[in-house]
Amino acid sequence: MVIKMTRRPRPHTRGRLTLVSRDLDPREVTARLQIQPDRAWRRGDAPFGSRTAAKVGGWSIDSRISRGSRLVKHLEAILRQLRPARARFKAVRAKVESCVLGLTLGLDETIPMAWQRLPAPLLGDLHELGIDLEFTAIASVEPVRAVRSRVRSEKARSEKGSAGTWKRMSGTTATLRRTATTRPGAWRPSRTPTRRRTRSR
Repeated sequence: MVIKMTRRPRPHTRGRLTLVSRDLDPREVTARLQIQPDRAWRRGDAPFGSRTAAKVGGWSIDSRISRGSRLVKHLEAILRQLRPARARFKAVRAKVESCVLGLTLGLDETIPMAWQRLPAPLLGDLHELGIDLEFTAIASVEPVRAVRSRVRSEKARSEKGSAGTWKRMSGTTATLRRTATTRPGAWRPSRTPTRRRTRSR
């Protein structure tokens, strides 16, 4: 007898460090840290295809690892990028209004629950660098396309005219009405005459 072990699905994870300030110049931050950002914008720009102008400037880097990795790996990857510029980063951090490292954990019906542990030494590094930690858990919903597909298939089955379902009727409007003649909890379509428009000659 052979028992096949299946891997449990991993939650969708992401890590991103973002510096934000009203007068932040992303080119200056890049030059001082010598790190190429994944996203950068100035105040007044419309970043990422947005139609609204940004009220603050921003500079951010991603963890640049697999999105199925544990959150602690995203945290370590970002700190690894900052390690060569640790002193310069502290100087930049002192001049910006906000510095946040965001960790995102995505859940769905296959992963209803997940736990992540962040070691104290890594949290100590964040404190030393003046980086706030933001944690976000997102429960994904069923895609709209799948919902529409299910609605279409249910409507197609109901249009066959079975008892207690929606039936297409020309020249009339079908309304659902509960009656005593049908079985308990059933619904029966009733015909309501509709007015037809006549063309004037």
